[in-house]
Amino acid sequence: MPFPENQLDIKEVNRRIDLCDAQMVNQLYDFGLSLLREIDQRFEYLDKKATSIAGFCGAIAALLVSTVCSWAGALDPCVVPVVLVAGGLTLVGSGLALWGTFISTQDWFSPNDWLREECFKDSVELKRYWVSCIYKIRQTYRDECDRKAVWIQRAEIALLVAGGLLLVALLDAAWRSPALLHRLSIG
Repeated sequence: MPFPENQLDIKEVNRRIDLCDAQMVNQLYDFGLSLLREIDQRFEYLDKKATSIAGFCGAIAALLVSTVCSWAGALDPCVVPVVLVAGGLTLVGSGLALWGTFISTQDWFSPNDWLREECFKDSVELKRYWVSCIYKIRQTYRDECDRKAVWIQRAEIALLVAGGLLLVALLDAAWRSPALLHRLSIG
């Protein structure tokens, strides 16, 4: 996978880490840990958002199915397909949102990453290696968050389009309502 302009490959990261003194390695390590906490929070946020969207989509689909007898008679026959498409989009949106919650195979810290034998002679060298590991893991998880966000965005679009179509159907039903027509003295 090609790196965007602001990303570094692991060789360049290791080269830069080797230039650091012990105090700077400690700062990089602490900052790397905060980045891992941040990416963990982002994962949690994206999963919550995806399940919320899936829930909204499911609720709309359930409402449409449970009220099919009511709205079918209140709408112009030309608008019924609009409601059916909106219902289908809510199901698609729910599926897209749930797909975003699936986690692909990920790298994580192996025992060799934390217990790197060749680094045991020097604690600073071990921390340098850990900083390198943190960078690799964070990059992998950042890419996974980006993947999740794409699926969630697609689900949001499906939900918004379904909402727009249902608004059209609602306006049609309101326009055809005898009470509205009576108030406007049209019918």
